[in-house]
Amino acid sequence: MAKIIGTYKLEKNENLDAFYTAAGVPWIARKMMLVSSPTIDVTQEKNENEEDVWLIKTVSFIRTINLSFKLDEPFEDVLPSGDVFETVARMEGDNKFILDSTREDTSFIREYDFSEDGLVMTMKHPTGVEAKRYFKRVTA
Repeated sequence: MAKIIGTYKLEKNENLDAFYTAAGVPWIARKMMLVSSPTIDVTQEKNENEEDVWLIKTVSFIRTINLSFKLDEPFEDVLPSGDVFETVARMEGDNKFILDSTREDTSFIREYDFSEDGLVMTMKHPTGVEAKRYFKRVTA
């Protein structure tokens, strides 16, 4: 079992500009996101009801994005663009989160696949465009 909790630093992207284009991200914002080199911190804590809550914090020079969720329960996910999606996170196996995000006019999927060495985040757009972001584990 790969440990999920830890800190991860971006090493490389594949097809990210095409994914952001398909998602309708404006040109300037796309270019800024393409040159950023985010760090992702993944933690887990208990809420007031002693339920497990996962936290994914993405930090870049542009902004910090915090996701907080319980598995299999819908939550509001606000993207950097300000777009709001209803997202449901589920666990596949013991080392992969799948976040399925929808709103009236579109949807997309993010998969966080953890290994001992790092994290591969795959983003899938309904048009079939797929991008990957590769992160190296820096702390466990």
